[in-house]
Amino acid sequence: MQLSPSIQKKNFTIDHVLAEVSAYRLWTVRDVSHYLSLNPETVRLMIRRGEIPAQKVGRVWRFDPETIIGKYSNNTQEIVEEQIQGEGDVVKG
Repeated sequence: MQLSPSIQKKNFTIDHVLAEVSAYRLWTVRDVSHYLSLNPETVRLMIRRGEIPAQKVGRVWRFDPETIIGKYSNNTQEIVEEQIQGEGDVVKG
């Protein structure tokens, strides 16, 4: 596996490392819930509401890690707070 130039130069953040490592597979609901510090049921609820980009592969949901990291890397804490303080049907993790 060849690392991107930014990682080779050691000019990177944790999000860069996650994107580099995760680029070779799609994430599961569990992966996304762990990354966003949310309960997996909350992630599924966000999918149903159209709040999080996901693709159905067979009977399971899959996520492009670069899309998730790009969309949520700067405001992960805000998402967690919104989901916890949001509507009553959100499951707290």
